[in-house]
Amino acid sequence: VFLWMFWPSFNSAIADPGLPQLTAVINTYLSLATCVLSAYAISSLVEHKGKLDMVHIQNATLAGGVAVGTCADMNIDPFGAMLIGFIAGIISTLGFKYLSPILASNLGIQDTCGVHNLHGMPGILGGLAGIVAVALGKKNGSASMQAAALASSLGFALIGGAITGLIMKLPFWGQPPDQNCYDDSLYWEVPEEEEENEGSLAPADPSKNKAEA
Repeated sequence: VFLWMFWPSFNSAIADPGLPQLTAVINTYLSLATCVLSAYAISSLVEHKGKLDMVHIQNATLAGGVAVGTCADMNIDPFGAMLIGFIAGIISTLGFKYLSPILASNLGIQDTCGVHNLHGMPGILGGLAGIVAVALGKKNGSASMQAAALASSLGFALIGGAITGLIMKLPFWGQPPDQNCYDDSLYWEVPEEEEENEGSLAPADPSKNKAEA
């Protein structure tokens, strides 16, 4: 909820002061509001018995803010902002429902936080929206420059991610075996251990000490 409320501050922070910042805030809220409607609708359509999936509601409802970020300060009109949010809610929800299981089963990619569905695909949508907005003359600039920015962003992300993955796979890091994955007790104090420590630090019962004496 807090992310939803304050997402306009992300999109308007780098906009020019004055009207561009106000435009960014309004466009972001319009996109977010429409994204909520489409995310709820698609979640109900794809889930069993029309029920809502909490993962969809917690994440896909923010996709509109992500997607409109590239052109939030442009004069895209309310319809443009709402259209971006509507599409973002759909692709994000469908990504959580169908794409994440495919990536996990076929490629072994465990996107535990749904980054690809909340930031990846809506981010690409936002890049395309920025290209269209500039091409329509909503802001001074070149559509080809917007396209180059989108391509360079994807290039840096893919190359940087591949290099990081290769480094993480080097054998001298001493990776834990697969059966210990998602086992917090290897590196963190778990509730059971915390209870044991609290029990050992508890003050002794005075009556018991007297009886032993």
